[in-house]
Amino acid sequence: MRDSQRMGDRGPRPQARPFGSSGLAAMLAIGVFFVALVVAGVLVLGDDDDSGEFALSDATATATTGDVGNALVTTTPTSLSDPGVSPTLTTGVPAVTPRTFPTLTPAPTSTPDPAIDEPTSIPDPENVEPTATANNAPDDDATLEPEDDPAEPVEEAPPPVEEPLTGEFGFLPPPQLPSGGTGQSLTLNYQLGTSLELVPTTGTVYLAEWPSYTTDEVATMAANLGIDGDVVEQGAGVFSVSDDDSSLFVSSTIIEYGAASAGGEDTVPSADVAVDAAWSWFSATGIGGIAAGSAEVIAREEDSGLAVVALWPEYPVPNLAPTPGARIKVSAGGVVEEAHVEWPVNLVGSEYGMTPALDLWEALRNGQAFVSADLSESGPGSGTVTITDISIAYTVSGSPYDAQYIVPLVVFGGTATINGSSVYVSAYVPAVYHQGNPLG
Repeated sequence: MRDSQRMGDRGPRPQARPFGSSGLAAMLAIGVFFVALVVAGVLVLGDDDDSGEFALSDATATATTGDVGNALVTTTPTSLSDPGVSPTLTTGVPAVTPRTFPTLTPAPTSTPDPAIDEPTSIPDPENVEPTATANNAPDDDATLEPEDDPAEPVEEAPPPVEEPLTGEFGFLPPPQLPSGGTGQSLTLNYQLGTSLELVPTTGTVYLAEWPSYTTDEVATMAANLGIDGDVVEQGAGVFSVSDDDSSLFVSSTIIEYGAASAGGEDTVPSADVAVDAAWSWFSATGIGGIAAGSAEVIAREEDSGLAVVALWPEYPVPNLAPTPGARIKVSAGGVVEEAHVEWPVNLVGSEYGMTPALDLWEALRNGQAFVSADLSESGPGSGTVTITDISIAYTVSGSPYDAQYIVPLVVFGGTATINGSSVYVSAYVPAVYHQGNPLG
């Protein structure tokens, strides 16, 4: 009774609290975990199949879920005095039915029928048609590579034409050519009988350097020539000396001598006499500078009985111009009557490019040349010159008071028949590329 009373005094026990939301979430997590394990097991079992091919069966997956709302938790009252009895916890959550998954059935595989050996017939050799081989028929499976298109020929650009060389003296003044030519009417045509390759591509141009004389040097020169007179200075570097028989004029570029008689006998001296007299007179002047080369009679003046002797330096020769050189007139008995001397103290050379050979040839055919020919036997006329010789000659260019040069010419030489006579013709064509148009 005491116990009952005590129990009654305590009053009725409070009812159990409903199952909270946190407990429900825990139960759902546990359920999902188990479902995942089941799915993983099925997949593992399916992968172990050797065939690797499965067919999906007609079974459908079903899953039953209970109401997992606010289930009540009830407890059965037990005697607290009995220590061996534990209270029993009953939940209102229905049991979770496991989800059923479809069964994977391996797809049926077909086994090929074994090959049946059939008897092979041996063909009659006489009825067998020849088969195509690599030697008599192309292989259908062979791939023919396209042939490359032949490359179009590439025209090489012509090499650049180099302009002829310009020497140290720059562009040169026009060359001076003799005027008048043969002095007789002569009409010529030209044909080439040799190669234009004989025309040189370069030539030497010479710059003349002139001496400067003093009063004493002029006095010595006059005395050596037999002139007894005083030296008169007419200007800077210009002198004169004279007596009753002769006179002398001296400058840096010209020396002139004249005898009072200014003529001789009617008989013209021989070439040997004239040349010897010319050399003796030239040596007496004491003129230095470039070395003397040769001398010859270039003209005969029958009316005055004089032989004209030309003296040239060793180079450059032959030279159409009187510079550098000396012209000395000698009368009978070897007396020098007149002399004109242009004798540089030095010649400085420089290489220049020549006009192309074909252009020189065209200039000759167009009459742009100085022609020299001896027409004493043939007389004037016309003819065709066959050019067989090509050489170099020289003439003067410029002025001694500024700058004077000795420039090369190209000489085309050959024979023409004029009035039945064979005449050798020399045609001189200006040849330096960098110079002015010719004078004369």
